[in-house]
Amino acid sequence: MCGQNRSEDQKSLGNPVLSAGPVVLFAAGSLKDALGEVAREFEAATGVTVTAEFGPSGILRERIFNGAAAHVFASADMRNAQILAGSEVFPVRSRPLLPIRFA
Repeated sequence: MCGQNRSEDQKSLGNPVLSAGPVVLFAAGSLKDALGEVAREFEAATGVTVTAEFGPSGILRERIFNGAAAHVFASADMRNAQILAGSEVFPVRSRPLLPIRFA
């Protein structure tokens, strides 16, 4: 298996990320360069498409509150992530939320 396509190896293992379809990323505009690169590397490594939308964290948070689906929400400030974490829209039990502060 070592020489085979990595994404094929992961598919054969039943990787839940790969079976879920495209990953939807909502992220602050200030994170576009860094997370755009991460998304491209993730796509190359897994074969899973990342659909990224970058913009003001507060507006993206409101879109999630209003029903927009996002697998990943990367806010420029902790307040928006904490608001989502405390809401019924993004319950911690059903979706992991990792509040991480980047310098």
